[in-house]
Amino acid sequence: MRRGVAEVAKIVGVGKEQIKDWTRLFREYLNKDASPEQRQERQYNDKDILILLYVGYYWEDHPDIESIKIGLNRENYYEDDFIHELYRHTPLLQDEIPEVDEPYRYGVMMSPGVYLEPLEIARSYHSAAGLLWQNAMDSGQPGLECYPMFFAYRHTLELYLKILGCVEENTHNLLKCMELLEEYHQTRIPAKLKEWIETLHRIDPTGTTHRYAPSSTNFCMDENWLDLKHFKFAMDTLFSALDHAVLKSRILQR
Repeated sequence: MRRGVAEVAKIVGVGKEQIKDWTRLFREYLNKDASPEQRQERQYNDKDILILLYVGYYWEDHPDIESIKIGLNRENYYEDDFIHELYRHTPLLQDEIPEVDEPYRYGVMMSPGVYLEPLEIARSYHSAAGLLWQNAMDSGQPGLECYPMFFAYRHTLELYLKILGCVEENTHNLLKCMELLEEYHQTRIPAKLKEWIETLHRIDPTGTTHRYAPSSTNFCMDENWLDLKHFKFAMDTLFSALDHAVLKSRILQR
Protein backbone atom coordinates (compact mmCIF):
# COMPACT_ATOMS: atom_id res chain seq x y z
CA MET A 1 0.00 0.00 0.00
CA ARG A 2 1.07 3.61 -0.55
CA ARG A 3 1.40 6.22 2.18
CA GLY A 4 2.17 9.91 2.44
CA VAL A 5 5.05 11.60 4.27
CA ALA A 6 3.12 12.15 7.51
CA GLU A 7 2.16 8.49 7.88
CA VAL A 8 5.67 7.30 7.00
CA ALA A 9 7.16 9.69 9.56
CA LYS A 10 4.82 8.26 12.21
CA ILE A 11 5.83 4.67 11.37
CA VAL A 12 9.56 5.42 11.35
CA GLY A 13 9.30 7.60 14.45
CA VAL A 14 10.88 10.80 13.11
CA GLY A 15 9.69 14.15 11.78
CA LYS A 16 8.39 14.74 8.27
CA GLU A 17 11.40 16.86 7.34
CA GLN A 18 13.72 14.02 8.32
CA ILE A 19 11.83 11.67 5.99
CA LYS A 20 12.20 14.19 3.18
CA ASP A 21 15.94 14.54 3.87
CA TRP A 22 16.43 10.76 3.82
CA THR A 23 14.36 10.55 0.65
CA ARG A 24 16.75 12.92 -1.09
CA LEU A 25 19.82 11.21 0.37
CA PHE A 26 18.76 7.66 -0.53
CA ARG A 27 16.68 8.50 -3.59
CA GLU A 28 18.20 5.75 -5.74
CA TYR A 29 16.79 3.07 -3.39
CA LEU A 30 13.22 4.39 -3.31
CA ASN A 31 10.41 4.24 -5.83
CA LYS A 32 10.09 7.24 -8.18
CA ASP A 33 6.87 8.44 -6.54
CA ALA A 34 8.77 9.12 -3.33
CA SER A 35 10.48 11.96 -5.25
CA PRO A 36 7.77 13.16 -7.66
CA GLU A 37 7.57 16.23 -9.82
CA GLN A 38 6.94 19.53 -8.07
CA ARG A 39 3.53 20.03 -6.42
CA GLN A 40 2.83 16.31 -6.47
CA GLU A 41 2.43 14.45 -3.20
CA ARG A 42 5.15 12.01 -2.18
CA GLN A 43 3.98 8.39 -2.13
CA TYR A 44 5.92 5.64 -0.39
CA ASN A 45 5.32 1.92 -0.88
CA ASP A 46 6.05 -0.83 1.65
CA LYS A 47 9.58 -1.40 0.40
CA ASP A 48 10.33 2.30 0.80
CA ILE A 49 9.18 2.17 4.41
CA LEU A 50 11.39 -0.84 5.14
CA ILE A 51 14.33 1.07 3.68
CA LEU A 52 13.57 4.15 5.80
CA LEU A 53 13.13 2.02 8.91
CA TYR A 54 16.56 0.55 8.22
CA VAL A 55 18.07 4.00 7.69
CA GLY A 56 16.45 5.27 10.88
CA TYR A 57 17.77 2.35 12.90
CA TYR A 58 21.37 3.03 11.88
CA TRP A 59 21.16 6.84 11.83
CA GLU A 60 23.39 8.63 14.32
CA ASP A 61 24.55 12.16 15.05
CA HIS A 62 27.38 11.50 12.63
CA PRO A 63 25.99 8.69 10.44
CA ASP A 64 28.16 6.43 8.34
CA ILE A 65 26.31 6.95 5.04
CA GLU A 66 28.45 4.49 3.10
CA SER A 67 27.90 1.76 5.69
CA ILE A 68 24.14 2.32 5.52
CA LYS A 69 24.24 2.10 1.73
CA ILE A 70 26.16 -1.16 1.92
CA GLY A 71 23.35 -2.58 4.06
CA LEU A 72 20.76 -1.28 1.62
CA ASN A 73 22.63 -2.86 -1.30
CA ARG A 74 22.50 -6.15 0.58
CA GLU A 75 18.75 -5.64 1.18
CA ASN A 76 19.24 -5.99 4.92
CA TYR A 77 16.03 -3.98 5.37
CA TYR A 78 14.12 -7.23 4.80
CA GLU A 79 15.13 -8.46 8.25
CA ASP A 80 12.22 -9.52 10.47
CA ASP A 81 12.50 -6.59 12.88
CA PHE A 82 11.83 -4.08 10.11
CA ILE A 83 9.10 -6.15 8.49
CA HIS A 84 7.31 -6.62 11.82
CA GLU A 85 7.46 -2.88 12.52
CA LEU A 86 5.84 -2.25 9.14
CA TYR A 87 3.19 -4.89 9.87
CA ARG A 88 2.29 -3.17 13.16
CA HIS A 89 1.22 -0.15 11.13
CA THR A 90 -0.54 -2.04 8.32
CA PRO A 91 -4.30 -2.81 8.22
CA LEU A 92 -5.34 -6.41 7.64
CA LEU A 93 -7.26 -5.48 4.49
CA GLN A 94 -5.59 -3.25 1.91
CA ASP A 95 -7.07 -1.36 -1.02
CA GLU A 96 -4.61 -2.51 -3.65
CA ILE A 97 -2.38 -5.41 -4.62
CA PRO A 98 1.19 -4.88 -3.33
CA GLU A 99 3.93 -3.96 -5.77
CA VAL A 100 5.92 -7.18 -5.53
CA ASP A 101 6.76 -9.94 -7.97
CA GLU A 102 4.07 -12.66 -8.09
CA PRO A 103 1.82 -11.04 -5.44
CA TYR A 104 -0.64 -13.96 -5.49
CA ARG A 105 2.05 -16.18 -3.98
CA TYR A 106 1.83 -14.09 -0.81
CA GLY A 107 -1.80 -13.11 -0.46
CA VAL A 108 -5.35 -13.44 -1.70
CA MET A 109 -7.91 -10.98 -3.03
CA MET A 110 -10.85 -10.87 -0.61
CA SER A 111 -13.76 -10.02 -2.88
CA PRO A 112 -17.25 -11.37 -3.70
CA GLY A 113 -16.06 -11.66 -7.30
CA VAL A 114 -12.96 -13.71 -6.42
CA TYR A 115 -13.74 -17.12 -4.98
CA LEU A 116 -13.10 -20.82 -5.30
CA GLU A 117 -15.76 -23.08 -6.76
CA PRO A 118 -17.18 -25.74 -4.40
CA LEU A 119 -14.98 -28.65 -5.54
CA GLU A 120 -11.84 -26.51 -5.15
CA ILE A 121 -12.92 -25.62 -1.61
CA ALA A 122 -13.45 -29.29 -0.73
CA ARG A 123 -10.04 -30.17 -2.12
CA SER A 124 -8.39 -27.33 -0.21
CA TYR A 125 -9.93 -28.52 3.08
CA HIS A 126 -8.69 -32.03 2.30
CA SER A 127 -5.21 -30.66 1.72
CA ALA A 128 -5.35 -28.65 4.95
CA ALA A 129 -6.56 -31.71 6.86
CA GLY A 130 -3.56 -33.67 5.58
CA LEU A 131 -1.18 -30.98 6.80
CA LEU A 132 -2.88 -30.94 10.22
CA TRP A 133 -2.65 -34.75 10.34
CA GLN A 134 1.08 -34.58 9.62
CA ASN A 135 1.54 -31.91 12.27
CA ALA A 136 -0.28 -34.07 14.80
CA MET A 137 1.87 -37.09 13.95
CA ASP A 138 5.09 -35.06 14.11
CA SER A 139 4.17 -33.57 17.48
CA GLY A 140 4.43 -36.91 19.29
CA GLN A 141 1.21 -36.02 21.15
CA PRO A 142 -1.53 -36.15 18.50
CA GLY A 143 -4.23 -35.93 21.17
CA LEU A 144 -3.24 -32.30 21.70
CA GLU A 145 -3.38 -31.56 17.97
CA CYS A 146 -6.44 -33.50 16.88
CA TYR A 147 -9.31 -30.98 17.18
CA PRO A 148 -8.60 -28.87 14.06
CA MET A 149 -7.55 -32.02 12.17
CA PHE A 150 -10.85 -33.82 12.86
CA PHE A 151 -12.85 -30.70 12.06
CA ALA A 152 -11.05 -30.25 8.73
CA TYR A 153 -11.62 -33.90 7.72
CA ARG A 154 -15.26 -33.81 8.74
CA HIS A 155 -15.88 -30.51 6.95
CA THR A 156 -14.21 -31.91 3.83
CA LEU A 157 -16.63 -34.83 3.90
CA GLU A 158 -19.63 -32.57 4.41
CA LEU A 159 -18.60 -30.44 1.44
CA TYR A 160 -18.17 -33.43 -0.85
CA LEU A 161 -21.53 -34.92 0.13
CA LYS A 162 -23.29 -31.60 -0.44
CA ILE A 163 -21.61 -31.03 -3.79
CA LEU A 164 -22.32 -34.51 -5.08
CA GLY A 165 -25.89 -34.57 -3.74
CA CYS A 166 -26.67 -30.96 -4.74
CA VAL A 167 -27.72 -30.45 -1.12
CA GLU A 168 -29.16 -27.00 -0.55
CA GLU A 169 -30.66 -27.78 2.84
CA ASN A 170 -28.99 -25.96 5.74
CA THR A 171 -27.72 -28.98 7.66
CA HIS A 172 -24.43 -30.28 9.06
CA ASN A 173 -25.83 -33.78 9.58
CA LEU A 174 -23.68 -36.20 7.56
CA LEU A 175 -26.33 -38.93 7.52
CA LYS A 176 -28.87 -36.48 6.15
CA CYS A 177 -26.42 -35.32 3.49
CA MET A 178 -25.68 -38.92 2.54
CA GLU A 179 -29.39 -39.71 2.36
CA LEU A 180 -30.03 -36.72 0.08
CA LEU A 181 -27.08 -37.73 -2.11
CA GLU A 182 -28.40 -41.28 -2.55
CA GLU A 183 -31.90 -39.96 -3.24
CA TYR A 184 -30.63 -37.46 -5.81
CA HIS A 185 -28.62 -40.05 -7.75
CA GLN A 186 -30.96 -42.99 -7.08
CA THR A 187 -28.00 -45.11 -6.02
CA ARG A 188 -26.31 -46.48 -2.90
CA ILE A 189 -22.90 -45.51 -1.54
CA PRO A 190 -20.62 -48.59 -1.26
CA ALA A 191 -20.86 -50.29 2.14
CA LYS A 192 -17.32 -49.57 3.36
CA LEU A 193 -17.46 -45.88 2.41
CA LYS A 194 -20.87 -45.65 4.06
CA GLU A 195 -19.47 -47.21 7.23
CA TRP A 196 -16.71 -44.56 7.39
CA ILE A 197 -19.23 -41.75 6.84
CA GLU A 198 -21.46 -43.13 9.60
CA THR A 199 -18.46 -43.32 11.95
CA LEU A 200 -17.61 -39.65 11.38
CA HIS A 201 -21.23 -38.82 12.03
CA ARG A 202 -21.13 -40.69 15.36
CA ILE A 203 -17.93 -38.90 16.35
CA ASP A 204 -19.41 -35.50 15.49
CA PRO A 205 -23.17 -35.55 14.81
CA THR A 206 -23.63 -31.77 14.65
CA GLY A 207 -20.35 -30.47 13.20
CA THR A 208 -19.48 -28.76 16.49
CA THR A 209 -17.74 -31.46 18.52
CA HIS A 210 -14.23 -30.36 17.59
CA ARG A 211 -14.94 -26.65 17.35
CA TYR A 212 -15.45 -26.02 21.07
CA ALA A 213 -14.47 -27.36 24.50
CA PRO A 214 -15.96 -30.81 25.33
CA SER A 215 -18.41 -29.37 27.87
CA SER A 216 -20.27 -27.54 25.10
CA THR A 217 -20.49 -30.38 22.57
CA ASN A 218 -22.74 -33.32 21.87
CA PHE A 219 -19.90 -35.85 21.99
CA CYS A 220 -21.43 -38.98 23.47
CA MET A 221 -19.38 -41.94 22.19
CA ASP A 222 -17.92 -44.69 24.33
CA GLU A 223 -14.16 -44.97 24.59
CA ASN A 224 -12.68 -46.23 21.33
CA TRP A 225 -9.17 -46.32 19.91
CA LEU A 226 -8.54 -44.57 16.61
CA ASP A 227 -5.41 -45.44 14.63
CA LEU A 228 -4.50 -42.18 12.92
CA LYS A 229 -2.62 -43.83 10.06
CA HIS A 230 -5.62 -45.98 9.27
CA PHE A 231 -7.88 -42.94 9.70
CA LYS A 232 -5.92 -40.96 7.09
CA PHE A 233 -5.99 -43.93 4.69
CA ALA A 234 -9.76 -44.19 5.10
CA MET A 235 -10.30 -40.45 4.60
CA ASP A 236 -8.02 -40.27 1.54
CA THR A 237 -9.78 -43.28 0.03
CA LEU A 238 -13.21 -41.83 0.78
CA PHE A 239 -12.42 -38.38 -0.62
CA SER A 240 -10.76 -39.82 -3.70
CA ALA A 241 -13.92 -41.80 -4.46
CA LEU A 242 -16.17 -38.80 -3.87
CA ASP A 243 -13.93 -36.53 -5.94
CA HIS A 244 -14.04 -39.02 -8.81
CA ALA A 245 -17.82 -39.25 -8.48
CA VAL A 246 -18.16 -35.46 -8.68
CA LEU A 247 -16.09 -35.31 -11.85
CA LYS A 248 -17.97 -38.25 -13.37
CA SER A 249 -21.35 -36.67 -12.65
CA ARG A 250 -20.21 -33.45 -14.30
CA ILE A 251 -19.15 -35.31 -17.42
CA LEU A 252 -22.52 -37.10 -17.58
CA GLN A 253 -24.37 -33.78 -17.22
CA ARG A 254 -22.69 -32.31 -20.31
